[in-house]
Amino acid sequence: MIEVFNDAKRGTLSAWSWPSREVVQIKKSQLNLLEPPKKIDIKEGDLQYINPTTHNELLNSIVETDKPLLMNKLKTALAISLRVDGSIDRTQVDNIHVLAKIITTNGDSELVFIGFKEPIQKRAIGYYEVIKSLIRELMSFEDFLSILSSIATDGASVNIGQKNGLWALIDSNRCSNNIQGPLLKMWCAVHRSALAWGQLTSNVIEVHKLIVACSTISSYFHQSGFRTKELKDIANNEGMSFIQLPKYFEVRWTEFTYNLLLGILKNWRILVKYFLKKKSENNDVKSEGFYKILTDYDKMMLLCFLTDLGYLYGRFQKQIQTDDVLIFVRTRSSSCRHRP
Repeated sequence: MIEVFNDAKRGTLSAWSWPSREVVQIKKSQLNLLEPPKKIDIKEGDLQYINPTTHNELLNSIVETDKPLLMNKLKTALAISLRVDGSIDRTQVDNIHVLAKIITTNGDSELVFIGFKEPIQKRAIGYYEVIKSLIRELMSFEDFLSILSSIATDGASVNIGQKNGLWALIDSNRCSNNIQGPLLKMWCAVHRSALAWGQLTSNVIEVHKLIVACSTISSYFHQSGFRTKELKDIANNEGMSFIQLPKYFEVRWTEFTYNLLLGILKNWRILVKYFLKKKSENNDVKSEGFYKILTDYDKMMLLCFLTDLGYLYGRFQKQIQTDDVLIFVRTRSSSCRHRP
């Protein structure tokens, strides 16, 4: 047996340790205990490796090579629909992603990725400056506004605010450049449905309390690896399947709440046996409280209903991830000439 060990800050295989692991694998394949040791024979091309730094440079080269083609597509487009989405990732970086749906000179539609960047300023002006800087890397921002036909964002006030929202800033810039064409402003249906789900889980007190209780149960096991091990042992002894309970993650709230409720429901028998055991052995008040929640008939009926609803809601969100537009409210907007 031949093994290789590398110094690593984390207990996982690092991309930087790949060459040494590959050399060991080649050595193992050539090893024959019945013959004298031979010098390792590494042929040209066996160790072609791109480390993380050079891989980043390679990706940048690909982007720079394709950049003139993207610039030409935007400059010759008959119409452009702008897509803007800002979200905080797991590293707490608030990136603004900018895409565009364009109509080419042939009349075909194509979705292109313009770029993403972290805003320097707060609120809508930060979003606006990010869009402006990304567009200016490809073409004149004024020319871009002249062929901009629509913009799609979520329904946050930073986007749809009547005075200082992103929509208002783009309208103001179009007016200052004497661009008279209409601009269609759209809410992303997935974001709007996620907003409705968020309001349901926060405004309906019974739903809110149940989700908080389930989240507390999940956190109870994530705080201790030994508790999770005990839970898995009960599942193995009873011949039941155990699924990992998700960690709290507010950004993808719809996805998190569904996975949380589904995890509690699928692990229900295991959880009840665990808390019943802890309650009887140690007189643990917290375990007794969790046991009462999981054995409350009304709460479990609500849990089943919300899990089914979350499943259907997730399928519904996938269905509406299209480029279709549904216009159900029409409001008259004042023209640029009437602006002060």
